[in-house]
Amino acid sequence: AVEQMGQRAMDSLVVPGILMLLPPIAIAYFGTANGILGLALGVFFSSFNCTFLWSNLGDSLQQARAYVETGHFGGNQIEKFDVLRSADHTGTVYRDVLSPGINMLLKAICMVTFLLIITT
Repeated sequence: AVEQMGQRAMDSLVVPGILMLLPPIAIAYFGTANGILGLALGVFFSSFNCTFLWSNLGDSLQQARAYVETGHFGGNQIEKFDVLRSADHTGTVYRDVLSPGINMLLKAICMVTFLLIITT
């Protein structure tokens, strides 16, 4: 059962991998080296921005929950504490899952882009 789930998970990553590699290859085929370099720089700056903001969001939500748990603003007894706990779980997803995922996108597109610049 575990082997089947692993195989299905790996099979589900084929389409995102193709979507990640298709734009640099299409720009290299139909465009110029300047277009490829522009794509690489755009992906670099936008992914750096997203990673920075998502990591800070996750940390800020965690610190806010910890601050309320210490007794500020009524502590754990306030009625909106469940909302704050839910927001903290969402922030954990941003910090621990999405930020590293964007880093992998950045690395893959930059590697393919630079290989295409070298070969053109």
